[in-house]
Amino acid sequence: RNTFSAGTDLDWQFTNSLRHPNLGNAVENASLLADADITQRRVGAFFTDRLAIGDRWTLLGSLRFDSIVNQLTDKLKAGGLDLSGSANFSRVTGRLGVTRSITKDIGLYASWGQGFLPPATEELYANPATLGGFNRSLKPATSAGEEVGARGSALSRLFWDVAFFRLDTRRDFERYRVESRPLETFYGNAGESRRYGLESSLRWLPVRGAFVTASYTYSNFIYTKYDSLTYPGNLTGNELPNSPRQQFYIDTSWEFARNWTVGAGTQAWGRAFIDPTNHTWIDGYGLLNARFSRSWQRRGLGSTLFLAGRNLTAQRYIAFTEPDPDGNSYQPGAGREIFAGLQLRF
Repeated sequence: RNTFSAGTDLDWQFTNSLRHPNLGNAVENASLLADADITQRRVGAFFTDRLAIGDRWTLLGSLRFDSIVNQLTDKLKAGGLDLSGSANFSRVTGRLGVTRSITKDIGLYASWGQGFLPPATEELYANPATLGGFNRSLKPATSAGEEVGARGSALSRLFWDVAFFRLDTRRDFERYRVESRPLETFYGNAGESRRYGLESSLRWLPVRGAFVTASYTYSNFIYTKYDSLTYPGNLTGNELPNSPRQQFYIDTSWEFARNWTVGAGTQAWGRAFIDPTNHTWIDGYGLLNARFSRSWQRRGLGSTLFLAGRNLTAQRYIAFTEPDPDGNSYQPGAGREIFAGLQLRF
């Protein structure tokens, strides 16, 4: 059996961007550093072929083409210089995969694929060379990686999936600043990385109406080449920031007394470095969550009343960090949260 599919996606966005001098302490000057209209268009097309050979083998091949056009109209024209222009990126990427059924309940799979990440509008528009215009030094980041895994089930009650992955990237982006404009953030291609790890998931139905879902991820993300455009220089061998080595999730739920459901679960993260220097990190943390709901169905109208709580132990933790060139930013996570709501289905 052979299945061939093709598709396309189109995107368009328009941005009017103004930049004022940053005086520090969240204060901006009234003068302009940049004034521009930016239009971005993307055209993507893909072709996928899936071939089943007998009952045990399946082969997959896919090609994708992406073209991104960024057009800037410079309305500031600092010093009488018009920096209007375009920054265009295009690439063909591919993917190959194979699956093998060992038994009716166990299967193996493997795949290889490529990735393509062009600079974002914000990254392009931050131009360290002059006021206005695009940053002409930025190149797209690329990646290639493999995955090998197995999945299966037992007695229609236990379902599992485990996979090992590796991803190599080139031209990773970084943030930096320059002495002549110390309060502005710019972006450049500075690094290459090797990322490998394990992803696993488990779903268990111990009795009717009860579900247990768990997942575990191990990540080892290392810079194989990192020569920063500014301080702190060569960071080859350091770990990528904001990438905890271990993540764990478990959730349980039980539907009882017909349409009544109660559930509880936890999410946990290991410690993660804040920036590529690896000098500072945030500690790991875990959150306890719970929920309760009641559903009704009457004459084609469905409704669900629910009450849920997140971080019920009021754990203090850092939810998000941002590695700024002049000092890291720390965003605290919410304390105990309670949600209530009513869903209606017509």
